[in-house]
Amino acid sequence: HYFIQSNLRMVEFSYWGECRGYGHPIRLMLEYTASPYTFTGEQCGPPPYYHKQEWLKNKYTTLPDYDFPNLPYLRDGETTLTHHIAIMQYWLLGGVPWLWAPYPAYAGVHGLSLHLHWRAERSPSHLP
Repeated sequence: HYFIQSNLRMVEFSYWGECRGYGHPIRLMLEYTASPYTFTGEQCGPPPYYHKQEWLKNKYTTLPDYDFPNLPYLRDGETTLTHHIAIMQYWLLGGVPWLWAPYPAYAGVHGLSLHLHWRAERSPSHLP
């Protein structure tokens, strides 16, 4: 059963435009929860080096009030986060509380999903 809330606020999410990596689970989470967001895909250079000069040149102007600008980042009003696990925890627990409110026992599923993501990124040998 899918829940669509009309009172969700628009957030800004940014990651490398052509790379899934750490940004892909965040985009999946935003799509699954029907959260309104804008995606900004930062450009990197061609293979094999994938130079990041454009991002390195603009990151302090993109996130001027943030001490350690990095990708991925999520900007929600006055709140800015740059670590993929922190972004997922923030959004699933604070951004869409209606997801867990009717089923407090399922709040543990959130922790399990983050644990599985953490395990998959550190141990890719068990993945197909």
